[in-house]
Amino acid sequence: MPRLARNVQNTNIFHILVEGIEGERIFPNKDFKEIYLNCLIRSFERYSISFLSYCIMDTHAHLLVYVADVLSMSTAMAEANKLYARKFNAIRERNGSVFNGRFKSQSIEYVGELRSVIEFIHSDPVRVGKSKSIRGYEYSSAALLTSGEESFLDIDRLEALLEILPDSDVATKRWTESSDSKNEEFNIVFRELIRRYHIRQPSDLMNNEMVAGEIVVELKERCGLSIRQMAELLQIGRETLRKTIVKHVAASV
Repeated sequence: MPRLARNVQNTNIFHILVEGIEGERIFPNKDFKEIYLNCLIRSFERYSISFLSYCIMDTHAHLLVYVADVLSMSTAMAEANKLYARKFNAIRERNGSVFNGRFKSQSIEYVGELRSVIEFIHSDPVRVGKSKSIRGYEYSSAALLTSGEESFLDIDRLEALLEILPDSDVATKRWTESSDSKNEEFNIVFRELIRRYHIRQPSDLMNNEMVAGEIVVELKERCGLSIRQMAELLQIGRETLRKTIVKHVAASV
């Protein structure tokens, strides 16, 4: 996955992505998701970081934050992830890394981008079939943002940012249609699938046509990519990819 650009000059708003090592389910159930959320809240309060929205999935989490001091974001995330890793390893009686390296971040500069990122974060459970509706997923801020109830989220700041950030149609399009956004989702789902089907290396995908067909079809459905886009991301010829999908569909009838 390409590293998301970090712009520390023009913005204090960031979309953060954290992932489990090798696609591992590091937030496998409600208890683990709540533990991580509490680690984040504790760390963000300590470093005066505004928590704007979030979504915690099984293998990864999306966060949206406002920081007065950009350097404090790295410190806060390192502290939260380290604390969670200790708890995760203790509960699972394991050792070693929990997260796939340090977090990744994308700066947000325009109101259109901010709206699109919030929608992207809250839509993740729907895209992967975890929930039928955005507000129906328990481990995201979608319901909190619309409930009017007091919470750890800095809703006042979020509302203010939606009013004062500059607008730009170009910027909105850059997020919602950018290759970075599509690559991010594709890589998360792809790592999950190759782990599920016990594929050692992505390059081994086409060694088993039946498994390859199942993976390709699920990637297409979950990520909403065209055959051309998938061929580029998988580095497989379009015709080969098309035949793989056809064979899988025929075998499923």
